[in-house]
Amino acid sequence: MSILHIWELPKGTKVLLQNRSEYIDVKNISQNIDESLIEKIKSRNGRPLDIKFPINFETQEWASIVGALLAEGSITKRNGVGFWNKNPEFFQKFTNLLSKILKKGLKVKPKIYGCFLPTVFTKILMNGLKMPTGDKVLNDIRIPEIYLQSNDEKIIGSLLSWLFTGDGWITVFNDHLRQKHRTIGIGFGSKEKDFQPKLLKNTIELLNKIGIRTPKPFQEIKKTKNGKFSYNWKLFIKGKRNLTIFKEKINFQTKNQQLLLKEAIKSFVRPKLSDNESLFLVIQAVQNATNQKGYATKYDIVKITNLKTKWIERLLKRAVNENKIKVIDGGNRKEIGYGKYPYKYVAI
Repeated sequence: MSILHIWELPKGTKVLLQNRSEYIDVKNISQNIDESLIEKIKSRNGRPLDIKFPINFETQEWASIVGALLAEGSITKRNGVGFWNKNPEFFQKFTNLLSKILKKGLKVKPKIYGCFLPTVFTKILMNGLKMPTGDKVLNDIRIPEIYLQSNDEKIIGSLLSWLFTGDGWITVFNDHLRQKHRTIGIGFGSKEKDFQPKLLKNTIELLNKIGIRTPKPFQEIKKTKNGKFSYNWKLFIKGKRNLTIFKEKINFQTKNQQLLLKEAIKSFVRPKLSDNESLFLVIQAVQNATNQKGYATKYDIVKITNLKTKWIERLLKRAVNENKIKVIDGGNRKEIGYGKYPYKYVAI
């Protein structure tokens, strides 16, 4: 079901119609009513909500709201719907998103980066999208069926964008061997050791729908302070193709994450040069590093030229043989650990 009508909400929901002074129970609403006449709705003793009926959930806005709530939200029958995130940009984007479908009823707590919606909003989610209430891990929350069945890439992308911004991350770094790592990740908790969360399975299903090939997720087990164990499942997205699709069809909601993603994709691109052009580039990099700190290592050159490490090693040997640079130190085995110290080069 993608459309929710006012009469499909449970008994106890109160409705205020245009030119009326009193709320009436939804059970007294005829299915022949013009739903555009509805001004506000509320729970029996709750705060009113200004929202248009019938509600169409199969939109980018609603998909985004669901993605955000799955990541950083809380849904309870008693307290309604809450959202918390300490990133000011992400929090502001969420309140702006809600304002597109709500005119009144949103209670914002800017000092604690939280906002609260009336309890009737919970009824809308429960009856319209079958979203369960309570703890995300214990109740094994899942993505609503209408989004799992959707083939609209914009709707899928909107939901995943907010879900990854809240629960996911992106890392771009060089390891101790100066190899570049670029990874988008997301993780969810599980209540049992060998129980993969539905939210993770659903996320993989939607990623596959838009063409992102995902590796097998893995489980991380940690011991808590009280001696119990927590079970977390993580999924990593790697590779230029996958990251490019992610940027084009999903992307993150915050600028910092967007810039990291852009940097990650850009780092896959290496200059296409001839042997002589590459050699000149390496010699120039050695000269620049020598001017800055007195010598250059192959890791300095990787950072400056963005060429592959193995290719740089070959060019350095050629430059030494042609007396264009020379080795001043390095190559001896380390006293502690394993491996050798890197060669240090200077320009001649």
